[in-house]
Amino acid sequence: MSRQIHTVGVLPKLTLRALGLLVILLPATATTAVAQITFDGCGTIVEGVECDLFAPDSGGLYVTGLGSFQVGDYVHVTGTIDPFCITFCQQGDGCIFGTIELCDPVVDVAFVRGDLNVDGGFDIADPILLLSVLFTPGTPGLACNAAADANGDDGIDIGDTVYMLGTLFTMGPPPAAPFPDCDTVTLAALDCDSFSACP
Repeated sequence: MSRQIHTVGVLPKLTLRALGLLVILLPATATTAVAQITFDGCGTIVEGVECDLFAPDSGGLYVTGLGSFQVGDYVHVTGTIDPFCITFCQQGDGCIFGTIELCDPVVDVAFVRGDLNVDGGFDIADPILLLSVLFTPGTPGLACNAAADANGDDGIDIGDTVYMLGTLFTMGPPPAAPFPDCDTVTLAALDCDSFSACP
C-alpha cells in the first residue's frame, strides 16, 4: 500500500466549508519558556467548528498540518506539541509541529479490554485512569490503547468510561472481547504496545 508522508509546519489550511478560512499556526514566542513536549502516536482526523483537528488515541485535540488527509483518516503524527500556539481554530489543546502519515497499527499483543492500568483486574481504578488520560494534561499515555476501548467502537472517549462504570455498578454489559481473559484480536484503529498482565 502506498503511503503518503507530509511535513507539518507553519502551514495555511483552506477549507471550503469555512469559505476560505485561513488557519495559521504560529509557535509560541521566544519569550515564553515552554518545555518541549514530544508526541508520537496515532489518531483520527475529526471535524471541528472552524477547522479539522487531530484527535490522538491517547486523548486531546490538536491543530496540525493535515496535507491531503481528510476527516475520518487514521493517521500517525510525530512531532512537538506547542500548547500556546496562536491559531484561528478556537478548539483544541494546542498545535503539533512535525510529520503526518497513514497509521497502520497491528495489535499483536494479548490483552484484556477494560484493564487500563494493566494490574490484572477490572475495577473502578480503570475508568478513573481513562478520565485522567482524557481530561488531565500531562497524564502519561496508556501502554495498551486497545484495552481502553471498552465498548469496542475502535475509539477512546468518554463513552468508554461510561460503559465501564455501567459494567461495574449497574449490571451493564461487560467490555467487548477480549474480556475477561487474555487474547489477541485484530483492530483497525488502536494499538497495544505492551500488556504485562498477559503471559
